[in-house]
Amino acid sequence: MEMAYIQAENLKHKRTFTKTLIVLAPFVTALMNFFAPLWFQLNSYNWWYILLYPGFLTLTCALIEQRDNGKLKYRAVASLPVSQNKV
Repeated sequence: MEMAYIQAENLKHKRTFTKTLIVLAPFVTALMNFFAPLWFQLNSYNWWYILLYPGFLTLTCALIEQRDNGKLKYRAVASLPVSQNKV
């Protein structure tokens, strides 16, 4: 049952920047690590966890919420067969 929800979310965000961002953010960190000097490579984990991951998570959540609120007006959430308090 959960797999159907994951596939539905995947279809909903099919041609959006959200799917690109999921691949792009870790790739940018890997590029920073690859092209940087040795001392910077040791600190690249700090770049991901301190700056890039919170920004990535915030931007992804905002884009998903904007997509649900903008075009769909929460129709997919409102039609779920569960109580609205549980959602």
